[in-house]
Amino acid sequence: MTDEESIISPPYGRPPAFAPATTARGRWVDGKWVTDHSEIPAYGPELDGESGAGSPESSPGNERGWRRDLPYRWEFGAYASLFLVALVMRVWDLGGRAVHHDESLHGYFSWQLFNGSGYLHDPLMHGPFLFHITAGSFFLFGDNEVTLRLAQALFGTALILTPLLLRKRLGNVSALVIAGMLVFSPSLLYFSRFARNDIFVAVWTITLVAMVWRYLDNRRPRYVYLTAALVALGFATKETQFIVVALVAIPLLVMARSDVLGWLWGRRKISEWGPSGGMLVVIATLSLPMIGAASGLIQGALGLTLANNDSSTGLPLGTADGAGETVAIAITIFLLVVSILIGVLWNWRVWLTGFAIAAGIFVVLFSTIFTNWNGLASGVWQSLGYWVAQQGVARGNQPDFYYVMLTSVYEFLPAMIGLVGAVYYALKGDAFTRFLAYWPLATFVAYSAAGEKMPWLEVQVALPFIFLGGKALGDLVTTLNWRPTLAGGGWYVFAGVPIAVMVLWRLIFLNDTQPGLAGLDVPTGAVVLFGVLALLAAGLFWLTRRVGSRQAMALVGVSVAGLMAILTIRTGWVACYQDPDVPNELLVYTQTSPALASLAGEIAAVASLTGEGADLRVTIDGSSGFTWPWTWYLRDYSQVSYSDMGYSRPDGPSDSSVAVVHTRNENIAKSAFENDFTDGRRFPHRQWFPETYKNTSWKQFVDTLVRPTRWQNALNFFLYRDMSQSIGSEDAFVYFDRDIPFRALE
Repeated sequence: MTDEESIISPPYGRPPAFAPATTARGRWVDGKWVTDHSEIPAYGPELDGESGAGSPESSPGNERGWRRDLPYRWEFGAYASLFLVALVMRVWDLGGRAVHHDESLHGYFSWQLFNGSGYLHDPLMHGPFLFHITAGSFFLFGDNEVTLRLAQALFGTALILTPLLLRKRLGNVSALVIAGMLVFSPSLLYFSRFARNDIFVAVWTITLVAMVWRYLDNRRPRYVYLTAALVALGFATKETQFIVVALVAIPLLVMARSDVLGWLWGRRKISEWGPSGGMLVVIATLSLPMIGAASGLIQGALGLTLANNDSSTGLPLGTADGAGETVAIAITIFLLVVSILIGVLWNWRVWLTGFAIAAGIFVVLFSTIFTNWNGLASGVWQSLGYWVAQQGVARGNQPDFYYVMLTSVYEFLPAMIGLVGAVYYALKGDAFTRFLAYWPLATFVAYSAAGEKMPWLEVQVALPFIFLGGKALGDLVTTLNWRPTLAGGGWYVFAGVPIAVMVLWRLIFLNDTQPGLAGLDVPTGAVVLFGVLALLAAGLFWLTRRVGSRQAMALVGVSVAGLMAILTIRTGWVACYQDPDVPNELLVYTQTSPALASLAGEIAAVASLTGEGADLRVTIDGSSGFTWPWTWYLRDYSQVSYSDMGYSRPDGPSDSSVAVVHTRNENIAKSAFENDFTDGRRFPHRQWFPETYKNTSWKQFVDTLVRPTRWQNALNFFLYRDMSQSIGSEDAFVYFDRDIPFRALE
């Protein structure tokens, strides 16, 4: 067992009951419930590597300090309030945004599963979990835009409670701060209202991390079983699980290094490994059979097709072919046998139980509840094989600094605090806080190195930053000796920090092209502003003399975090509720326009007006992928035709009542529809953010960050979403049969 494994949290459980007349208070300390405040060590920043060691100012025995053992009712009330706020924020107007292209794919194939048409695993749309749970939502509540996104909204709400799983490690206050950050995180909020897999992955990821650390604390087998279930659910949800298990396994390997080296040298049996080594065995062996398709990276040298990367062959991307198929089967069997042998040597009873749980989940989901046995093969091999084939494609074509940009716009609060916390914990933290310091940085590197970079992957980048930043902010809050600090003049900091920010803002952008301060010329305005800053600095110096420099600076840090929290709430509100389907946000990627959703409503009105109902004839030009999201919106209509008019021109007048045609085929449509249809009405089909940053090099990006002269445009976007270019659009025309009595709709 390594030194890191000796640093464990107190046992989980509730304190012993006190006699009815007893009013003593206490908390867990070093494995026992302490009621005498004189016995309770200070609980501030983790300075000595043990959870709970720190400044005496934060001791619960000191009435002036902040209690880390929050009263149970207060804590329960806080979590309940955050949970309700999160639920309302995630379900409010959930169906109001136009259905995104990807959402329509997920919704349509889930609808087919719900209707009994089955489901075939396709790694293009990731794992089968989303389709099963969405089909279940349709079964329970009907199929519509709300139920399409309902599972994501509920998982996004449940995510708020996940800090409770690590509460003993994080501390009560830090866990509560993290929960608050999860509620209002703009990226988590947006994709909790979006029919994709990413919020499911976030829940699996943090729960997996919690189970790992709980097992390190007490080695209870149930945490192995839950870990096995979470590994399987992750692979059945999205292929980013390969990154997740690697990022979790690396620190386990570091902590278990003496065990691993001892085994390699023949000095220690696997069954003698400590908890970190045991958990490494569980995660590695359950994941090992899934990585065989990585051999596709060297298929050229082998002269085999192990992960097909040429769609023109007609073979599904990521699959093996010919002799490569035989080799793929052999590789998978070999990896499975190795996993079983290692697991049995470690702890055969516990490992086989965990393996059975993981295999059961995998088989049920990938076989679509025993109706598609080919899904097992595609799940084991093609899940990774498809993305091996796509790595060179680099879908999204985003720059290396993409997640730096997204994080600075949406997750600046946890990122800025977290980076400071990472330095502190790396130097003075224990094993857990060092993991928190490692986790977001490693995640950022991994996703930046991946070929595909998309805004929804910001969920995976933001999540560990929130846990690191929330832990750091919570520890900062608990170091403050609140009552004497506020009584000593600390209240003035809450007013002084916003004033200082506004003064610095004016100084940075004070120049001859802008009006001076209150009508003053630029030099005089600068003198006034520097004078205000001097007064604020004097006030801060006065406060440090009264309460101490650590207390004063900690209060400044909390105040700055409060300002960023307010700005974070505003950012999330604008992104999710103001214009959620207009791509003036970096989070909005090639979004279906609101005009298309409105047109879908018009088509429904025409179906009712003509009496044709579900038999209404509709023609959709499938050029440029315009089939989606119409396949979702028109799923209940039986007489819909989809064809690319650029390749299959209409032979004569259409017998449809409604036709939607890509603008590139306008002339074809005019010749086919001019006599029997109304004039075409142009509308935006899909729109996208003007990605002018793609032409920016790393040097130019860094230059924008460090040169005040280049901050103005960046800040205008950051605060007001002012863009130098208009959003991009790909349009279509809609034509209606002239015989439709539209006057009846007026």
